[in-house]
Amino acid sequence: MSLLFRPRFIQALSALIITSSAGGPALAEWGDSYQKAKTALAAKDFVAAETAALEAVNDSESFGETDSRRLDSLTVLGDCYREQRQWAAALQLYEQVQAAFVKLKKADAPEAALLYEKIGVSAHKMRDYDKAQLNYETALKIRRQRYKQNIAEIATIVTNLGELYRRKKEWDKAEVLHDNAIKDKENELGPEHPSLVASFNNLALVYKEQKRYDEAMKLLDRAEKLAMKGENAGKNNDRATALHNLGDVYAAQSKHKEARAAYEQALAIREELLGKEHPYVGETLASLGNSLLGLNLGEEAIATYDRVIGIFKNEYGASDPKTTRILSAKAMALDRLKRHDEAKALREEVKALEEKRKSNP
Repeated sequence: MSLLFRPRFIQALSALIITSSAGGPALAEWGDSYQKAKTALAAKDFVAAETAALEAVNDSESFGETDSRRLDSLTVLGDCYREQRQWAAALQLYEQVQAAFVKLKKADAPEAALLYEKIGVSAHKMRDYDKAQLNYETALKIRRQRYKQNIAEIATIVTNLGELYRRKKEWDKAEVLHDNAIKDKENELGPEHPSLVASFNNLALVYKEQKRYDEAMKLLDRAEKLAMKGENAGKNNDRATALHNLGDVYAAQSKHKEARAAYEQALAIREELLGKEHPYVGETLASLGNSLLGLNLGEEAIATYDRVIGIFKNEYGASDPKTTRILSAKAMALDRLKRHDEAKALREEVKALEEKRKSNP
């Protein structure tokens, strides 16, 4: 897969290769850089966090490749990249830490579970599903050994692993995982716990893929009602996700009017919370564009697709499958409007981009 490397990321990797000829820095210098990185990361000041994390990595070099301070520094730098969705950079750093854990014979230690989960998420986002599954399952095994039935400590891994099974079309595995998660959460945390919203959403998507639309709708109704009780009177990401998924269920049944209404509600919340250029906003816009096309509103669909193309090009790159998929959808909309020459030119552009991606995997 072709990856989008941003200039600052390339500079950062170069900085990791450069080593200082001076003696080992004082522990205080490392501690100051590390704490600055953690503080900036918590404040979502990613530029400051990355700068401080790079300093911590360089400061920790003299401690040795398996020293805990070195590993903490690499991890926090990886976290900086992960928060900015620079998955390849994050994965490279996390795997350095993983290799050190193996050398230290700590690969099955409780503290390794979070690292495996981070590797899993990064690999998942890069569509390396086999690597993601291996790391999710390892993280889940470690967490279950430590926390037994403490659902709060394993909920995120269960969610991620279930979503991975769904993307791999392993419906039975995904259903069992999400269904058990719902039962365990209801028993341990209560039937009104906010974490249930994600589980309802996830199981509903599995049902949608199996064309079990009535069951999916019931779960999404529960998810939205529970999300409405959450923060900001329902203006939260959980409700936006439930509404987007509801749109998907309607769209799968060619109920484009109902799908449009659900997507527009989800879009309003996501734009307010995440900003108009966030990839989740792009995903909802893409689905909205499809519904508009299904309603024969070609001009509106094209305008919506154009917004998605801009977001996805910036986030993933012009030749990424997410981007070319929307370019192809726009070509279809152009054909509907009998703008065949424009559609043909756009399809040729898509073909060239796909060939470029294949030649530069």
